[in-house]
Amino acid sequence: MESNFVKSVICLALIAILGMLKAMAKKPNPPSSHDVPGILRQVREEASLTQRDLAKRMKRAQPWIHKSEIGERRVDVSEFVDWCAGCRIDPHEVLRRLTSSSK
Repeated sequence: MESNFVKSVICLALIAILGMLKAMAKKPNPPSSHDVPGILRQVREEASLTQRDLAKRMKRAQPWIHKSEIGERRVDVSEFVDWCAGCRIDPHEVLRRLTSSSK
């Protein structure tokens, strides 16, 4: 069980790194299942949350949510997990979406 947890954390870290590389371009990313910022927006919208709603749940400012969704700021693994918790979705499910859509 602990081994699966470690593997999940490593996978989340790799996905966060991929998201950071895309964010380095400093260009807004449209919603897409192929990139971290896009999937973050999709997850929020599927939870029927506004950026302001999610920001309140995460105890963040709304611009932080916006910048994360357009790829202007990087989202680390712990923030990714918090985002998923705020949207009431299992991070493993989001990770599966990201990995299956990039094949």
